[in-house]
Amino acid sequence: MVSAYLETVSRLHLPRCPVTLNAERLDAISISTRLSAAGVNHISRIAGDTWLLPDDPALPGWGESPLQASQIAHLAKAGRGRVAVFPTGAPDAMELVATVRVRLPSVLDTVRRGRGRSEFLLLAVGRGGSSWPEELWLTDVATADPAALLQLVGHSRRVECRGVPRAERVGIRDFVGRSFAGWHRHATLASVAHAATELAERRLAA
Repeated sequence: MVSAYLETVSRLHLPRCPVTLNAERLDAISISTRLSAAGVNHISRIAGDTWLLPDDPALPGWGESPLQASQIAHLAKAGRGRVAVFPTGAPDAMELVATVRVRLPSVLDTVRRGRGRSEFLLLAVGRGGSSWPEELWLTDVATADPAALLQLVGHSRRVECRGVPRAERVGIRDFVGRSFAGWHRHATLASVAHAATELAERRLAA
């Protein structure tokens, strides 16, 4: 996936925008390391059991041993990290956001030799209840404002809530052939239908 993205950006001379992806069921550490080594800013949703090294002055004494991302988030919520509250867009609904500087427990040699970034930020997001954090995000944009990072998180949420169901309605998963050419034609037609549906919905809402 990372190789395909880097090849596409290079071949089409696309601008280097921050990559937003859901890596909960993937090897988030490997993906983050490869993107950072390639100089690509990114923010990835990660699983709660992802091991990270706290590297934040607000968490003294925790930098020597890795902790799971969910554990770090709870330490931050307990008053040992940077916590902010943001409106969600829904009436009277607020979102609790905690940020903690972390390092990856294992990195590629390219990062250890100084090519790429080794500082990361863990972003814990939720409404602050018993199920907090509801989302955990890892980014190499360690100096970014939490509000700006939440905007990137919002892009991913919109894709999952609106884009994926729409793509499934127009048949993106319905291909049953065996050839790449056949799949490519199917995916192209489904993508056109997806775009047409999106445009029609926007015009109706206008």
